[in-house]
Amino acid sequence: MLCNVVLPLLACFVAVKIFEHYWRKRLISSDSLADRYVFITGCDTGFGNRLVRRLDKTTKLRLFAGCLTDKGRADLDKCTSERVQVLPLNVTDHESIETCFKEVTARLPSNKGLWGLVNNAGIIGFSGPLDWVDAKYFERVIRVNLLGVIDVTMTFLPLVYTGKGRIVNIASSYGRFPFPVAGYTESKFGVEAFSDSLRFHLRSIRSPCGVSILEPGFFRTNLNDPLKLITEINEIFQNMRPEMKEFYKTVDEDYINRLVKDNNDFMDIVSTPNIDLVVDAYEHALTAKWPKKRQLTLHNIGRSSHALATRELSDRMSPTQQILAVASIFLVFMVASGNANGVFERPFKHFVCTDHEQTTFNIDDTGMWINWRGSYYILATDLLTWSDAKAKCESLHEGVHLVFIEDAQEDEFIYDLITNSSAEISYYWIGLSNNNADGVWQWYDQPLVYSNWKEHQILTEAGYCAALKTTMHSSSWYTGQCDAYNAKFVCELEE
Repeated sequence: MLCNVVLPLLACFVAVKIFEHYWRKRLISSDSLADRYVFITGCDTGFGNRLVRRLDKTTKLRLFAGCLTDKGRADLDKCTSERVQVLPLNVTDHESIETCFKEVTARLPSNKGLWGLVNNAGIIGFSGPLDWVDAKYFERVIRVNLLGVIDVTMTFLPLVYTGKGRIVNIASSYGRFPFPVAGYTESKFGVEAFSDSLRFHLRSIRSPCGVSILEPGFFRTNLNDPLKLITEINEIFQNMRPEMKEFYKTVDEDYINRLVKDNNDFMDIVSTPNIDLVVDAYEHALTAKWPKKRQLTLHNIGRSSHALATRELSDRMSPTQQILAVASIFLVFMVASGNANGVFERPFKHFVCTDHEQTTFNIDDTGMWINWRGSYYILATDLLTWSDAKAKCESLHEGVHLVFIEDAQEDEFIYDLITNSSAEISYYWIGLSNNNADGVWQWYDQPLVYSNWKEHQILTEAGYCAALKTTMHSSSWYTGQCDAYNAKFVCELEE
């Protein structure tokens, strides 16, 4: 009897979800977008910069791009077409927002409004101990991430009304659950509340305008550069209130370095440099006939860890979901903090070159190089951009370059080399890029034959480099903007 009720309901649920999945994929035709205008904030780097360049190439939309810095405006102006108009904008300054609004209004055709308003500008909060900062720090982050979104939206709302357009606000997965990142979590919860409230209002006045929320997970961008983090932690600790510093008398340089390392290890586990996942969501919100109200953007590795803190919102989760969430995040944090001993063991341990003779050499006092199959290899633990890593390898010795992985055996060797030298899960730049005029993936000037891409990672758009990422059991290749984030790297000297 129960099956007669449950099974039809389950079938209906699945059918609705399948229908919704394909229904949401329907896009507005390219020709229909040709005379529509979109304004995007925070376009100096990261998501906003990539979104402008993507829309400029793949759609016929006309774009206004707000940039904070002169360099950001100049760089973006160089690489985009005449359909992109780059404007100065500081989202923390109402006068700057009003000036930008007047400029956009003047440049729009008569009786034309905005099809899209994308509130992308944002900064990261403090990832260290929450009680090290004061209210002024919270205020600085909230001023950009929340009040900036509100100020820009309310100022540009008349243009959105005129264009019968849509608003896209970037929140975060941290806007779904509380996590101790000072100012950032609070601001993203605020963006969620403001966006939902505005959507309810638009519905109450029967407006055709809509509001979408993007909720990115962990992505490697300039915002979470580990070198910036260690500088910020030191500055904040030195400026901490004396009354609070009394409770942290044992804090020393080793503690701060360990704090940064634990944060970076955690990011290595759950993050990805492939920011195009977020740009895809942005593009869908602007070009879909029926965009989602909110879109959580996670890559596969991050899914389990993000389930965690919904423990703080347990009323939204079933008991089974709560158990799985707590278990998954517990393991992730144990690995990230280096405290996994006794919790679980790696099921196997690779050994370098089990079927090849392996020796080490010190080449020109640059460190111990490992010889394998006629080439010499060395791991570099400096965190550099791809271009800087390339230059660093080439400076070590004549003929040295970022590693070229020519087949599966060499790929496994590099994995063994990394995992035997460190238990950390991390990214390592390799010598592969499509940073050339044709956008072709190649090892400097040599063709790509063997590859080990992570699913959905390979890109045809020029300007990307490849990094090998190790996990407990295997490795695969990821793509990232060559100079957008820092990673370790592997150098090779061929005989």
